[in-house]
Amino acid sequence: ILAEAVSLRADRVLLYPDLDAVAVRYRIEGEWVERDRAPARLLRPVTTRVAIMAGIDIGRACAPGGDPLTGTVSLGIAGRHFRLAVTILPSPDGPTTQIDLAEAPA
Repeated sequence: ILAEAVSLRADRVLLYPDLDAVAVRYRIEGEWVERDRAPARLLRPVTTRVAIMAGIDIGRACAPGGDPLTGTVSLGIAGRHFRLAVTILPSPDGPTTQIDLAEAPA
């Protein structure tokens, strides 16, 4: 997902529960583009992985309700360095994850 976001020049990725799937949207030049849909069963494992990478308490990230949780991670993607700002909003339908991508200076 992140490699595709970088290749499409997206600055934000949004993963959220949608009926029977996980919807993936990229913000490209200010416009939201829905790209992928994954099986709903992948929402919590993907959220957990992103939370661990960003130093967010995974117990709180997947619990229904609560305040938004934030964290950051530096990561190499497609041979470039990025700083990812992650926000996870727990909800009864499943967590919504927003990932802001910013290229880090060399």
